[in-house]
Amino acid sequence: MTFLLQLEGFGEASVDLYRDAQFALEDAMERGRAEGIWLLKEDSAALFEQLVTMYDWQLTIAAMRNIEEANFRLVKLAKAGLMPIPTSA
Repeated sequence: MTFLLQLEGFGEASVDLYRDAQFALEDAMERGRAEGIWLLKEDSAALFEQLVTMYDWQLTIAAMRNIEEANFRLVKLAKAGLMPIPTSA
């Protein structure tokens, strides 16, 4: 959602931040399934802190129509099994 709101002009984080967070989440999910430990690694938590901070900021400045449009796009992508974040530069 944060990435999609950024595409609408609300934020300037690098695509690498989103990609790194996605990879960290996938890593945590793999470890969780394999080991039963459902935690982000400490260095990965900082990535999510940045994204959550930006999302909080986005919610204070974006119009409801922008938030609804980003949500619509996210749901559409999820139903198609796609991710909004490019996997390569």
